[in-house]
Amino acid sequence: MHLSDGILNMQTVAVTSAAAGGMLLYSLKGMKEEEIPKVSLATAAFFTASLITIPIGPSSVHAFLGGLIGILLGRRSTIAIFVGLLLQTLFFQSGGLTTLPINTVIMTLPAFVSSFLFRKLVRDGKHLAMISGLLGAFSVIQGVATFALVLYVSNSVYSEGMLSIINLLLLAHIPIVILESILTMAVISFIHKTRPGLLALSTRMEQKTLCK
Repeated sequence: MHLSDGILNMQTVAVTSAAAGGMLLYSLKGMKEEEIPKVSLATAAFFTASLITIPIGPSSVHAFLGGLIGILLGRRSTIAIFVGLLLQTLFFQSGGLTTLPINTVIMTLPAFVSSFLFRKLVRDGKHLAMISGLLGAFSVIQGVATFALVLYVSNSVYSEGMLSIINLLLLAHIPIVILESILTMAVISFIHKTRPGLLALSTRMEQKTLCK
C-alpha cells in the first residue's frame, strides 16, 4: 500500500508530514537501548515482507505486518515502519518522499490500534492465538480502508466503475488478510511460549508463564 509521488497535493503532504512527525517523536520518546535489537528485527521483517509488491495504479499490494509489529513493539511501531519505508523509497523507488509521511501514518495507525487492543483483550495468555489472528487480519483491513479513503479524497476517479483502482485494491488484499491472520497468530503464539517477555504484557502473565 505504497502511495506514489504526485498523488497528493502539497497541503495534504504538509498535514500528513506533521502527523507522521508527531507519531515518530511519540515513538522515540523514552526509548531504551535494550529495545533497539527488537525494533531493528521488526524493521528488517517489515522491510523484507513489504518489498515484494504487485503494482495496481498509483499504489501496490504487499504484506503489511501491522498487527504483528504493533503487538511486538507497541508505541515503537512508528520507528520500524518509518525506517523500513524510507529505505524502500531511497533504494528501490517504492513509494515516494512526498508520500512517505502518509504511507507511514496509514501503516502505523493499525499497529497502534492492534497494540492497544491486544493488551486490553489478552489476560494471562487466554485466547492469545485467536486474538492475535484477528488483529493480524484487522490491521490489514483498517490499513486498506484508510488507504482507499485517501485515494478517494485525492481523486474520485479512483473509485469509478466496477474495476476501479480502489475496488481492485480491496479485492487484491483479501489473500493478505488471511495470510497475515495466520502468520500473526503463529508468530505471537510461538513467542508467547518461548520468549513471553517480548510481548510486554502484564507482569502477572509473564510470571505465570515463567513459573510453568
